[in-house]
Amino acid sequence: MLKQMAAVDEELSEEKKKETESKAEQFHQYHRTIVEKINQLTSQKERIDEHLALTTRLRDVLKRQLKETVKRRDQLKENWTIHCNEIEKLSKQLKKETKKYQKDLLTLEETFKNARLDDQTLIENYKMKEKLIAKELEERMVIRKSLEQAKLADEKEKENEEKEEEEDEEDEEEEVNEEEGEKVEESEKGEEGEKVEEDGTNDE
Repeated sequence: MLKQMAAVDEELSEEKKKETESKAEQFHQYHRTIVEKINQLTSQKERIDEHLALTTRLRDVLKRQLKETVKRRDQLKENWTIHCNEIEKLSKQLKKETKKYQKDLLTLEETFKNARLDDQTLIENYKMKEKLIAKELEERMVIRKSLEQAKLADEKEKENEEKEEEEDEEDEEEEVNEEEGEKVEESEKGEEGEKVEEDGTNDE
């Protein structure tokens, strides 16, 4: 009976020992698993910390960029408002200048039209004056021709008068020469008569 009880106790001890060893092995396995998990989590935490640090830096950069973007947006908005005002101002000025240009264009067209009418009138007046000048020139040519003919007639008459004067002078010279010749002859005859008388006196 004691042997049986001892055998049973031994079996129980063996079972407890095996159970304890099994539990110890399970604990060690669980501990290893926990340690691995802790290592994995630590590694993940380090990666997460790195990622968080990188994300924080990116967030700071993005915040600065967002701030600059907001500032640029406000500046662009202000510039856009200024440009819109300038564009509106230029548009009004352009409309005003367009109206003025159209008015000037109408005035210029009217002036050009009047100038064309004036040119037409001037052309007609010029043609009329040209006809009058041509007529006057023709009349002057007739008068000039008449004057030239009269001048030629006067010159011819003057030549005839000069010829007549020359002929009269020649006739006068001939008469003078004849008178002088007669005087010389009479003088010679008188001298001969005186000489004859002197000779007769000497003979006595």
